[in-house]
Amino acid sequence: MRSAIEVRVVTTSAATNLSDGILRLALPLLAIRSGASPFEVSLLVGALLAPWLLGSLLAGVVIDRSRKSSLIRASNAIRAVVLAGLLVGVVMTSAAPPLPLLLTVALMCGFSEIFSDLSAQSAVPQIVSDERLDSVYGRVSVVQNTSNTLVGPALGGLLFNWSPPMALVFVIVSYLSAVAIFPTTPASERRATRGVAAFAKEVGGGLAAIRADSWLVRAVTAVGAMNFASGASLAVLVSYAVSAEGLRLSSVEYGLLLGCSGVGSVLGGLLVSGVIKRTGATAAVMIGALALTVNIGAPSVSTNPFVIGALMLLCSAAGMLFAIQVISARQRRVPADLRGRVNAAFQLVGLGSAPLGAIAGGAAASLVGQRPIFILFAAAAATIVLIARPWRLNEVPAPNVETIADESR
Repeated sequence: MRSAIEVRVVTTSAATNLSDGILRLALPLLAIRSGASPFEVSLLVGALLAPWLLGSLLAGVVIDRSRKSSLIRASNAIRAVVLAGLLVGVVMTSAAPPLPLLLTVALMCGFSEIFSDLSAQSAVPQIVSDERLDSVYGRVSVVQNTSNTLVGPALGGLLFNWSPPMALVFVIVSYLSAVAIFPTTPASERRATRGVAAFAKEVGGGLAAIRADSWLVRAVTAVGAMNFASGASLAVLVSYAVSAEGLRLSSVEYGLLLGCSGVGSVLGGLLVSGVIKRTGATAAVMIGALALTVNIGAPSVSTNPFVIGALMLLCSAAGMLFAIQVISARQRRVPADLRGRVNAAFQLVGLGSAPLGAIAGGAAASLVGQRPIFILFAAAAATIVLIARPWRLNEVPAPNVETIADESR
């Protein structure tokens, strides 16, 4: 039976991810309105994700030391204030904001997102019983993908087409609602360390735990490769989709195209448990990893947006097999005192690779054109995933993983 706490956790995820989905569409479109080149747009996409590369490890230490609910509320309030400042500038000048301002907003919102997302992920085991953990993570994954990749882009396209300031207003209100909704979590029992050396050791605790577990190493390698390629694909897709040389879509149509991935993710999240029971965990992860790499190359398959959208839908659905299995396995293999730092270290490599991919994709597109980028980066990701073999889930964690929590205090 779902408790009120579970409902509040899922609702908070819906509100923040809906805002994230709208923002990831609105900021690049604002840049395009100001005359930004495809490479400049890719820089903006990268700026939204760069904080995962720059600040994940430090955020993990702060999260393990702090009350998770306080961090979630503060980070969403900061995002609302930053976007309110951008909104005032857009309304007062009645013009598209300059690229440097958009880059600054993207970086500030990105850093706040780190604390919000990692704190929420680490808070769930504190307020949800162990037997309900898989169910809650499954529903959070469904809501997250529905809001971020389906409703968010589609709604963002509609709002932006109607009025860019109204798109920002909606995002601000959603972030503020998350401040009020998320339940209060227990205070952290972890004490702050003193001294630079001790702090550095604490920061490295998450990476040390990953290195001690061969499956975590292989899983984070696969996730990093796919996110690098996905970052390149998404950074180029926004210009390719709306340009005269590409798909020639409107902002609304582009939002709907992105929404196809969200539809697939929702369907996959609903069906994933039944599929895993039939195929087994190993086959499920293999299918999911293959689907995610094919999804990266989907825009190069056809110039028909309906064909691209259908392929993105199917691949995103199958890709949930990989996503949910990896999250559940990671949370169970890591000691509670290290969970925040391991999640942060995982995201450092996973999501931190996306802005690098965005920059690489934009640079490569200026040399070889936009359409070849999708298949080239998909092939590179598939090669690395085959080498990493993240579907080998039956390996036992290295014995010293359990002692790292004490050693890194």
